[in-house]
Amino acid sequence: MRIFNLKKIIALLLLIQCYFVEAQDYVDIAKVYYQGSHAVNFDSVPGTTGIFEYGAEIFIPLVLNENTDALLFGVGYDALRIGLSDMSPLLSLHSISLKAGISLNHSSRLNSTIILLPKIASNFSENIFSDFQMGGMYISKFGKKENFKYKLGIYYNYESFGHFLSPIIGCYFLSKSKKTEIDLSLPVAAEINYALNKSIHCGVSFLSITKTFNNNQSHFGQAKNYITKSTNDLYAHLRIYFTPQILFYAQFGYSIGRNFKLYESGDKIGVALMLFKIDDDRTLLNDGYQDGFIYRLSLRYRFFKIIFPKFGNISTPIV
Repeated sequence: MRIFNLKKIIALLLLIQCYFVEAQDYVDIAKVYYQGSHAVNFDSVPGTTGIFEYGAEIFIPLVLNENTDALLFGVGYDALRIGLSDMSPLLSLHSISLKAGISLNHSSRLNSTIILLPKIASNFSENIFSDFQMGGMYISKFGKKENFKYKLGIYYNYESFGHFLSPIIGCYFLSKSKKTEIDLSLPVAAEINYALNKSIHCGVSFLSITKTFNNNQSHFGQAKNYITKSTNDLYAHLRIYFTPQILFYAQFGYSIGRNFKLYESGDKIGVALMLFKIDDDRTLLNDGYQDGFIYRLSLRYRFFKIIFPKFGNISTPIV
């Protein structure tokens, strides 16, 4: 009986997906990624190192009513491997994050979403609960046209250096032919996509990330420290749809203003607003990294139009 019920559930899900496959209202409920930069030069000292990142995420919305209001749940894992000097081995840092929130469709013209984003980020060598960070995001999507919506919101996280804030301003546009899609969540993320056919899409994308990891290994005379990642990555990308729901996403580009900075634990700032830092008199412990080539490969499972019709991709723009 259990096997029969499971088959019916799977068949129902496939029917729902096939029915909505031509729509552009979707959510990526599962994804894995790998990102790399090989032979990265240091700013002022000789030698090279590698910078590699990988992770996975599950993001599930649960519809509450006919208005398609929904509870949002997710869990993610991210890892960073980086060399702090030419002679040192790659340092491994990790983060585990949760997502819990709600999305409300006030009308066909207005949607608002609020999500809590707690996480633990460190090298996981000691008491990981001391590496806890708390953040959240609010974003509102509004507009009269079905294929064009504005976005306005804010992202906050208490990083290892202190308070970090970023506004979110953008829009979502889908052409009448459904070939051109523009999804902007500036200054965090942006993507312009064009469908060559049903299986192959191409375009350009941008991703700006700020995050921190506590590190309990001794480096440059400091027994406890933290690493701040601040990058701006510009890509050309290619999407390949193996099925309407399973896609491979290849991005190749250039990392601009690449920063992975090491500071002593407890060395904080007043507040950071995007790239602007108030009351920042921290002492930098490591050398910087030069800009350069970067690639990012991901595999995603996409579910179409299960919630939030006419509002585009509802996955959070913060990675």
